[in-house]
Amino acid sequence: MLSLSPLKDREEIKEIFKQKNIEYNEFSGVVSAVCQNETLGMCLYNLTKDKMVILYIEPIADIPLVDGILRSTLHVAAEKSIMNAFYADTVP
Repeated sequence: MLSLSPLKDREEIKEIFKQKNIEYNEFSGVVSAVCQNETLGMCLYNLTKDKMVILYIEPIADIPLVDGILRSTLHVAAEKSIMNAFYADTVP
């Protein structure tokens, strides 16, 4: 069964950001797609009080999976009533 959920362990999040060579900060987060202890994909983001910025998402080649990961990531922001979301390259 596929499970999509935000990671809670700050050290694990920090390590993933380091592995992907993306700058980590207090607003950093990760939503991970896991099936039977195998990570199939993830989305790295920054979430502040007024916006979410998507920094990285994988696997790009699996459109249905990446769509689910992105929707789950956006849901993290929506749960906090944050409706502004951007890709890192398009932040105003």
